[in-house]
Amino acid sequence: MSQAPKLESAAAPAVPAGDTPLPLQLARRAAEYLAGNGVDDARLESEWMLAALLGVSRLQLHLDEDVPLTEEQALRYRQMVERRAKREPLQYVIGHTQFRDLELRCDPRALNPRPESEVLVGIVLDWARAGGGGRPRGL
Repeated sequence: MSQAPKLESAAAPAVPAGDTPLPLQLARRAAEYLAGNGVDDARLESEWMLAALLGVSRLQLHLDEDVPLTEEQALRYRQMVERRAKREPLQYVIGHTQFRDLELRCDPRALNPRPESEVLVGIVLDWARAGGGGRPRGL
């Protein structure tokens, strides 16, 4: 069984003086590192973390692929990747999660909403909108 690549070579490449990393290059290296540490959707998650850090969509990452990161951004991204590689939930690392039509701030003080919770809330909302009599369908 091969070992996961070290963070220095995979997610946190040495950046020559005067050179700044390009976002998707760093995301690809981060994805390799995360995959080597057992993260299932490593490429997707590496891009989500980078997009969250930069405050842009994943699509915008690809559109602005030639806009380099600052050294501070690259350092913060490496820290995020390292946290995720240690299996910290992605929602805690990026600081938010989606729940239905809401974007919720998220950290270790609260549990992450599960997809089943969204289904349950949908059933209860439909039931309440219909007048709320009897037991909600689907439960």
